[in-house]
Amino acid sequence: MNCSTYDSLNPEAFFRKFEEMFKTMPKFQYKIKEVAGDYYYEKMTLEETREKAFLFPRTPDKVLRNQQQVDEYIRDNMNIKLPLDGPLFRIYYQEYCPEEADPTIPSDKRTKGVMIWKCHHSFCDGISVMCMTLALSEEYDRSYFVKGQDASWFEAIGVRLMMPFYIPQILKDTVLAKADDNMFTRNKSKMTGNISISSTEGIDLGAMKEFSKKMGISINDLVLCALTTTLNTIFKENNDPVEEFKIVVPANIRFKFYPTKEEVKLENKFAAIPLTVPTTDKMETSYAKIKSVTGQLRKSLGLIYAVYALSFWSTMLTPRAAVLNTI
Repeated sequence: MNCSTYDSLNPEAFFRKFEEMFKTMPKFQYKIKEVAGDYYYEKMTLEETREKAFLFPRTPDKVLRNQQQVDEYIRDNMNIKLPLDGPLFRIYYQEYCPEEADPTIPSDKRTKGVMIWKCHHSFCDGISVMCMTLALSEEYDRSYFVKGQDASWFEAIGVRLMMPFYIPQILKDTVLAKADDNMFTRNKSKMTGNISISSTEGIDLGAMKEFSKKMGISINDLVLCALTTTLNTIFKENNDPVEEFKIVVPANIRFKFYPTKEEVKLENKFAAIPLTVPTTDKMETSYAKIKSVTGQLRKSLGLIYAVYALSFWSTMLTPRAAVLNTI
């Protein structure tokens, strides 16, 4: 699920922009239909799509009025399966004037609307969702979310040709990998399955960019540093002497970015790459360690593409198994 706030409010214009996307992205209007035990896509009418996909508060008491209520809405809806008789996404949109808003913020900069997006993981990846969200605004600027250079034609060809040589490493990092041994994996059978959602106050993305630039790390590195130091605290509070743990990072495999909002595609173009990250006592001591770990990933475009290619072709060659695993 993805939550975005807007400093303008025009519900009709908002939904109209979505409907304009339907013309270039037929995926928006597909639902899944079962025929003789197999699953097929069936296109819905615009009216049916609108009725099933667009959600809004039906009564005044259902309006979300603060961050806690937004968190609770996400918590209550996160694990509800999307029915197959409608599109594999939902859009919740409402007027939003948070009760805890800073009164010193100028009127034209205050939050006026909130959108909560939910979709099946087969619908698209995080880059597509962010670009789609950005495409709803008047300005489409790739530097707002994504930093990086497009790969040249020679680089793209070279990475594809090198793909078979990475298969032994992929097998080593997956099949032969040793499972983590910490308080979470050790007691996995005792987990309740209940999910609690929490979020921070609004974060100044510009300030994060400036700070990460100053420290010589990426924003993703900065978030990972926060995660590792937090888990280090939790491990210590539970007398668990863990110094490292494994994570799976979704790595972007696009050779070129979407140049315009009209060219944005809802697709899955990522590879899940395993990393072993160290725990640290303080953020200040984690920057260099995390940068060293993620730096290996940034130099491994060939490995990333190989993981993606193996997943892609296994899905293409065994489509039925892929569908059954994602529904």
